[in-house]
Amino acid sequence: MEPREYVDARWSALVRAAVLLGASEAEAPGLVRQVLADNQRRIRRAKDPDPLVHRALAAAIPHSELTRFGAEQDLETRREMLIEFDEQPMPAPVGPTPRPQGRRWPLAATAAGVLLLVAALVATVLTMRGDDDRPGDTLRPDQVPSLFGYDVAAAQAMLSRRGLAVTLEPFRACEVQDRVVATDPPTGTTYSPGDPITVYTSVPADITCLTDYQDVAAGWQFLDFANDRGTAPPFADRVIVSYSDGPSTVVRDAEDAAQWEDTRVLSALRRATDRVALVDDDPLTYALPTLDVHDAAATTADGCGAPDVGGSGQALSVIIGAPADRTSCPVRVDLYRHRGLIDAVVLYPALS
Repeated sequence: MEPREYVDARWSALVRAAVLLGASEAEAPGLVRQVLADNQRRIRRAKDPDPLVHRALAAAIPHSELTRFGAEQDLETRREMLIEFDEQPMPAPVGPTPRPQGRRWPLAATAAGVLLLVAALVATVLTMRGDDDRPGDTLRPDQVPSLFGYDVAAAQAMLSRRGLAVTLEPFRACEVQDRVVATDPPTGTTYSPGDPITVYTSVPADITCLTDYQDVAAGWQFLDFANDRGTAPPFADRVIVSYSDGPSTVVRDAEDAAQWEDTRVLSALRRATDRVALVDDDPLTYALPTLDVHDAAATTADGCGAPDVGGSGQALSVIIGAPADRTSCPVRVDLYRHRGLIDAVVLYPALS
């Protein structure tokens, strides 16, 4: 069987099989992709590749034999288990969790309980078609773009404009509702107009996974505003914008993105979110940003010009990190809120 045909027909089932074998839903697509890449010749020779691929997946996942799926020897029974798993209802969307209103400290004070939305980096493994020269950190127009920072509506619109046939598939993830968590084929893959692409969109796994949903959603909203992909967050009548490397300024009518042009805040976030990095040739691997949430009380100084945090206050730190093999410091934007309105912003630009 041709490997491409097998992947097209069985991709979703194989990702579910990896989860049933003990992989997390975040790591399952990558494991499946690696197993398929390692077994292309065997798949091509097999009339039904499922048994050998299931065995290879089980060998790649520690302690898979302890799972019900891994212990089952009958192929048809395993296929029935995959159907049962697929028919389980998706969890209901997780709503915002109210946060207690605490005393707001002055801007000069640092904040304890600050949540750091830290851009960790995930490696997206992809296979290029043909013998093209090694691409750089800027993707060509005929490569699948990075969808970091996109929600489902923005991603579908952009990919459709590029001529791709978009299929949306919900995916349980520890993420805010309807953010893009992965694509198949992934970022950097060469494509032609009319080619299919599956966009995996987040359905929050459970309420305990994302306990600071409201703050994570607020960070995404500010990034969407910076990238002109969403409405403005709630701002105060006047917003004080300060810099780690210069004097402060005041922005009025902050809901209008044009009022931010002289501040460097939105442009710094746009440059950081658009970056990709080719980190390996074999297999061809790109690093992309993603977001995580940390309690600042457990975070140490990063050595990149951002101060330690301590004390208390209504503030978020949105940090977009450099790709994995780059040494530049991240862009950090602190959002100070009073009664739900952003009234102060501090920019720590990236340092090389």
